[in-house]
Amino acid sequence: LVQLAARLHEGDDFVGYELEKLERRLRPEGVTLQHLAHQEHNRQAAAQVSVANIITSMRLLSTLDWRDFFESVSRVDRVLREEDPANAYGKMDFATRDSYRHHIERIAKRTRTDEMKVARQAIEFAAANPSTDERRRHVGFYLHIEEGLAMLEHSVNCSRNLRERVECLLHRRPPAFYLTAIAALTIFFLIVIVFAVLKTPDISSLALVFTVLLAVIPASELAITLVNRLVNGVLKPLLLPKMDLKNGIPEKARTVVVVPTLLTDKATIAELCGNLEVYWLANRDTQLFFALLGDLPDADGETMPTDAELCETARQTIAQLNRKYEVRETSPRFHFFTRRREWNAGEGKWICTERKRGNLHEFNQLLRGKTDTNFALNETINFEFLKTIRYVITLDADTQLPCDTARKLIGTIEHPLNRPVFDEKVGRVTEGYAILQPRIEISLTSSLQTTFARIFSAGKGFDPYTTAVSDVYQDLFAEGSFVGKGLYDVDAFEAALDRRIPENKLLSHDLFEGLYARVALLTDVALYDDYPSNYESYAKRNHRWTRGDWQIARWLLPFVPNADGRIVRNHLPLIARWKILDNLRRSLLAPILLLWLSVAWTLTIISPLAAAIFAVIVLTAPLYLHVATASIPAAETGRWKNFLIYFSNLRDDVKTIVTQMFFRFAFLAHEAALVTDAILRIIYRKFISKKRLLEWETAAQSERLSGQSLSGYFSLM
Repeated sequence: LVQLAARLHEGDDFVGYELEKLERRLRPEGVTLQHLAHQEHNRQAAAQVSVANIITSMRLLSTLDWRDFFESVSRVDRVLREEDPANAYGKMDFATRDSYRHHIERIAKRTRTDEMKVARQAIEFAAANPSTDERRRHVGFYLHIEEGLAMLEHSVNCSRNLRERVECLLHRRPPAFYLTAIAALTIFFLIVIVFAVLKTPDISSLALVFTVLLAVIPASELAITLVNRLVNGVLKPLLLPKMDLKNGIPEKARTVVVVPTLLTDKATIAELCGNLEVYWLANRDTQLFFALLGDLPDADGETMPTDAELCETARQTIAQLNRKYEVRETSPRFHFFTRRREWNAGEGKWICTERKRGNLHEFNQLLRGKTDTNFALNETINFEFLKTIRYVITLDADTQLPCDTARKLIGTIEHPLNRPVFDEKVGRVTEGYAILQPRIEISLTSSLQTTFARIFSAGKGFDPYTTAVSDVYQDLFAEGSFVGKGLYDVDAFEAALDRRIPENKLLSHDLFEGLYARVALLTDVALYDDYPSNYESYAKRNHRWTRGDWQIARWLLPFVPNADGRIVRNHLPLIARWKILDNLRRSLLAPILLLWLSVAWTLTIISPLAAAIFAVIVLTAPLYLHVATASIPAAETGRWKNFLIYFSNLRDDVKTIVTQMFFRFAFLAHEAALVTDAILRIIYRKFISKKRLLEWETAAQSERLSGQSLSGYFSLM
């Protein structure tokens, strides 16, 4: 009937005959065409109402926050929110609360126990701790920290699967596993090299020992690369719990974002103040403030004719920002601080004490009410306001602070499990974190500005400094490495480094500070940095970092000097000393590889072809390991597009890595000479001349002074 009605609507002349035929067929059953039409009309009307209801319901569902709905009906969430002894559970962000509930769900499912019983057991463990132990009084200690989680699982007889047992074993003694695995693989590679060398006729024992010694560092590089890949494959990323600060930063967590830099010219000052304005627009909060810590450049006198003009330009620009974004709080939103120069015999010039490290150290003292610093103070400074600052976010001049990143950092360190616990016996932070180091990414504009930046900023592991070292340290040891950009707790930071560093001795202070103050790598929070635009700037940066790394080599020893010059016991743990040693080892890789190839190609100790293959294997490890560990998408019927995208991405990655490898080989000789120069310079300056230990220039200065002509590169290399 529906089909005939459609044909009738289209003007079909034969529809009347077929309607009569249909009516005759229906007459014996007592059904009329009018009755059928009425039924069809009712069916279509009901369908229209149903579809309308469905669409209305879908619109309603899309407006509902299912996270809030789930937590409103979850009994486990209610009991954790109401009975957490630390009263922190309800103030955390959803992801952290959800991770807690997942652990309860997993344990209850494994033991076939009610989830409420597991939750109450965790609450009982937390309540049994004294009120002064904030970390263990939080229920999350037994639902997130491995030590507490193991206690909770044991109390309800929960057994772990194989993967979880392996993870537990790794976390129980991480230094023993990590360093033993590296040593075992290094020895294995050395044994293979020994067998290759023994094939050379009439090889002497001295030549054999010399060859093995040359191969130690390249073999260790290959071993570390393999172990790091293994750990990353076995362990899940360790994400820190966070508090939810979507309603604003609390007053007790008042924070200042600072940029320690050199005031070189008016254009630089305008750019830096513009960056502060961008930071504020992307991270608006009443408890967030911004400061430019501008040191004056090195000079032959205590003051220079341009000093007053530069400082006045900075003050006026900051005052203009405060007028533009006027606030009613007790202090302006933006601040400017500058320091006086002091004579430095080692540098032979008037400089601002201890450069960037001294800038931050004296600023921390200023925040705690000390007025005898080198900062040029005036009567407008509100010292009572400065004393209320609890956290500092320090950034470099070329660092970008993305939207709401400051709030994420503060929300992380405000969590009870992350707050620093300072141990006075060993003089360092032993639990929680005094420093939060976000993941460092390369800004899009700087990565595309030159061919060199496009090639090397696509980092696949060749530049450990820029990528904030490996995630292995955070995932395996629950602490990362500080690279100078991030958030720190003022009181814990100063307590950990109090009278710790000898004056005018350390250029590279970031790693050193992280070893004592304990740093967490936040892989889910990112800052963006500029990448060097040319090889000369890149090489100068590596030269400066190498000098800094070798200056703290003394802290590998059992006894070290303090700020007073006295020799004291070194309380750094094993993994902290390994980080120092690993930086020294990495800096020696290029010179040793060049020497290895030179010996193989000039002497008859080992086959030149075998030596070259070994060098290629060491330098190309990121390539074949990336290909071997790249995850293949799951096979789905008719979804060949997934495989095409996968292979296309893999091809692009391989192309990038191969290009990087080519230039790595091309730069090998110059890099080896550069590193050797840096090491010899620092040895001479540290033990003979005692001068120029703090030689340093900013990234912007390095970029300006770097030539990009062919003759410039010829002169450099």
